[in-house]
Amino acid sequence: MCLNVLISQMKAKLYPYLPGVLLFIIALLISIFTFKDYGVAWDEPIQVEIGTVYYNYVAQHDTKLETYDSREYGAGFELPLIFLQKKLRIDDSRNVYLFRHFVTHLFFLIAAFCAYLLCYRLFQNRLIASLGFILIVCMPRIYAHSYFNTKDIPLLSMFLVTFTVAQAAFKKNKAPWYLLLGMACGYTISIRITGILPVAMLTVFLLVDMVTCLVNKKNARKAVMHLFIFIFSSTFTLYLCWPTLWHHPLKNFIWAYNTLAHFSNWGGKLLFMGQVYDGNTIPWYYAPVWFGISTPILWLIAGITGIVFIIVAFLKRPLSFIQNTPYRNYTLYLACFFGPLLMVIALHSVLYDDWRHLYFIYPAFALLALYAVNALLHTKWKRIVYALCLMQVALVMVFMVRAHPFQQVYFNQLVSHKDESHRKNYELEYWGCAYKQAFDYILAHDSSDSIRVFWSLNPVINNVDFLPAEYRKRFLLLNRNEVPYYFITNFRGHPQDFNYPYTYYNIKVQNSTILRVYKCYKEEGK
Repeated sequence: MCLNVLISQMKAKLYPYLPGVLLFIIALLISIFTFKDYGVAWDEPIQVEIGTVYYNYVAQHDTKLETYDSREYGAGFELPLIFLQKKLRIDDSRNVYLFRHFVTHLFFLIAAFCAYLLCYRLFQNRLIASLGFILIVCMPRIYAHSYFNTKDIPLLSMFLVTFTVAQAAFKKNKAPWYLLLGMACGYTISIRITGILPVAMLTVFLLVDMVTCLVNKKNARKAVMHLFIFIFSSTFTLYLCWPTLWHHPLKNFIWAYNTLAHFSNWGGKLLFMGQVYDGNTIPWYYAPVWFGISTPILWLIAGITGIVFIIVAFLKRPLSFIQNTPYRNYTLYLACFFGPLLMVIALHSVLYDDWRHLYFIYPAFALLALYAVNALLHTKWKRIVYALCLMQVALVMVFMVRAHPFQQVYFNQLVSHKDESHRKNYELEYWGCAYKQAFDYILAHDSSDSIRVFWSLNPVINNVDFLPAEYRKRFLLLNRNEVPYYFITNFRGHPQDFNYPYTYYNIKVQNSTILRVYKCYKEEGK
């Protein structure tokens, strides 16, 4: 009898989380069958190198890290990837990239499941929690990046994990949760230094708790202990996960922060709203516009509505959004959305490749959007809200299936989708992942023993290395003077057509060409 009661209690506790588990399993199964479709991004070899330098420093005591040019970049995600790669003895370049793509995406899906848990705890509604999972996973650009972008997606994922632990810590208000929260924050910063923002906000909250205890003449020892545990665990975890800090931690941390906060040595060109900008002279509205045109319309409207609702509520009862109440979570989300945007604008920070450097602000925006959805579901507009959400999810999923595996070039209806409009106005497939499909097509239609390709950009060699070993040797990479037979372009920095005589292969998404293979000249018999 007691066993039956125990089983019933367990079922009652686990039942609310079953939709999240089901969504996670579905997403994982999809990725198992599709992760091999995503090509190698421009920066992936650089990320492998960064992780390897850290690994050699930790495992082999190689001191190259101490003078390494990229030591300001965190080791939190790259170092474990290399450790796993070495442990599993993955050496072949194709297998290295496949392994990295799958693990990065799995990390992202775990974070999306955390979003489900967080949303259920915030709203006590399984449908909204499921929508929270979908808002994260079915954000087209972010979904594609979740395979090949080990810079920005792990940071986004850890913001979600941090939000989830923070909500539990606020609610339970016990030392072990603040220990775990500090560890999550420290690890987040070790991935990228911009993860310091939640630490700043959480420290303010804990100071407010301490002051509140003193004002109300309560024992402040508990609040002081929570603050100490949080700061100590976040600092120690950061130190442990970022070998750059193992010598002169404070000095190297300040150096890394200043280096990245005032980064200005990127000399590339950017196509934005039909104009070509130098990378260091982009307009202040670059990031807000990119965010606005690449987020599904309904989520954009819901997020803005949620921000308005929360600001109005804050003005009515500000203390409830600062003191330890459930509303404190939304203050954290507002800060983590607006803070980075305002800092980028104020510091004139260099951004490029759409708004990927700020992808980590999206989870906060999604949670603000869900706040609005939840509020509207308690009105007479409930059925309309459900219908609109279902319609938006369906439209996004249809695009993601049709565009697979090029979801990273998604634009919403705020920009024209006329023929080649996107290519003429914005950067598209800037990281060159679609070069994989170009090489697959050439291999399927050209039986030559030696296939001559113009080696113009990093994605060429990256995606040749991604081919199965038996096919790599068939490609001969040449410069223009050596008379290559194929020229591949993703139109980065050159949105106009090239003057080669024959178009051999074309990839279009939303009516714009994101990659083209040209034949440089016509060979007899081909």
